[in-house]
Amino acid sequence: MSLDLTFFQYSLAPSPAQWGMPLLINDTEPDDILHNPNPRRDKKNDGGGTIFTARGLANLGCLAILALGCMMLL
Repeated sequence: MSLDLTFFQYSLAPSPAQWGMPLLINDTEPDDILHNPNPRRDKKNDGGGTIFTARGLANLGCLAILALGCMMLL
Protein backbone atom coordinates (compact mmCIF):
# COMPACT_ATOMS: atom_id res chain seq x y z
CA MET A 1 0.00 0.00 0.00
CA SER A 2 2.82 2.44 0.81
CA LEU A 3 4.38 1.79 -2.62
CA ASP A 4 1.25 3.12 -4.29
CA LEU A 5 1.31 6.25 -2.15
CA THR A 6 4.97 6.84 -2.97
CA PHE A 7 4.29 6.41 -6.67
CA PHE A 8 1.52 8.99 -6.69
CA GLN A 9 3.47 11.35 -4.46
CA TYR A 10 6.45 11.55 -6.84
CA SER A 11 4.81 11.06 -10.23
CA LEU A 12 4.60 14.03 -12.58
CA ALA A 13 2.00 14.90 -15.18
CA PRO A 14 3.00 14.40 -18.83
CA SER A 15 2.79 18.13 -19.52
CA PRO A 16 5.50 20.31 -17.93
CA ALA A 17 2.98 23.16 -17.81
CA GLN A 18 1.12 21.24 -15.09
CA TRP A 19 4.20 20.84 -12.87
CA GLY A 20 3.78 24.27 -11.29
CA MET A 21 7.09 25.64 -12.58
CA PRO A 22 7.37 28.77 -14.75
CA LEU A 23 8.27 27.77 -18.30
CA LEU A 24 8.81 31.16 -19.88
CA ILE A 25 12.30 31.96 -21.15
CA ASN A 26 12.38 35.33 -19.36
CA ASP A 27 11.68 33.86 -15.90
CA THR A 28 14.83 33.93 -13.78
CA GLU A 29 15.93 31.27 -11.33
CA PRO A 30 18.44 31.63 -8.47
CA ASP A 31 21.05 29.50 -10.27
CA ASP A 32 20.85 31.17 -13.70
CA ILE A 33 24.31 32.71 -13.22
CA LEU A 34 25.77 29.18 -13.34
CA HIS A 35 24.12 28.42 -16.67
CA ASN A 36 24.86 31.72 -18.40
CA PRO A 37 28.63 32.06 -18.65
CA ASN A 38 30.24 35.43 -19.19
CA PRO A 39 33.56 35.20 -21.11
CA ARG A 40 34.90 38.48 -19.71
CA ARG A 41 34.12 37.53 -16.13
CA ASP A 42 35.28 33.92 -16.48
CA LYS A 43 38.57 34.67 -18.26
CA LYS A 44 40.47 34.96 -14.97
CA ASN A 45 39.33 31.46 -13.93
CA ASP A 46 39.77 29.84 -17.33
CA GLY A 47 43.47 29.84 -18.01
CA GLY A 48 43.15 27.99 -21.29
CA GLY A 49 45.97 25.50 -21.23
CA THR A 50 46.42 22.32 -23.15
CA ILE A 51 44.21 19.33 -23.79
CA PHE A 52 47.12 16.96 -23.16
CA THR A 53 46.94 16.54 -19.40
CA ALA A 54 47.76 13.65 -17.08
CA ARG A 55 44.07 13.03 -16.54
CA GLY A 56 43.43 12.91 -20.28
CA LEU A 57 46.28 10.47 -20.82
CA ALA A 58 44.98 8.30 -17.96
CA ASN A 59 41.53 8.29 -19.56
CA LEU A 60 43.00 7.24 -22.89
CA GLY A 61 45.00 4.52 -21.16
CA CYS A 62 41.89 3.14 -19.46
CA LEU A 63 40.01 3.18 -22.78
CA ALA A 64 42.88 1.34 -24.45
CA ILE A 65 42.92 -1.32 -21.70
CA LEU A 66 39.15 -1.76 -21.98
CA ALA A 67 39.31 -2.01 -25.78
CA LEU A 68 42.12 -4.56 -25.64
CA GLY A 69 40.24 -6.57 -23.04
CA CYS A 70 37.10 -6.61 -25.20
CA MET A 71 39.13 -7.70 -28.24
CA MET A 72 40.67 -10.53 -26.24
CA LEU A 73 37.19 -11.86 -25.48
CA LEU A 74 36.48 -12.31 -29.19
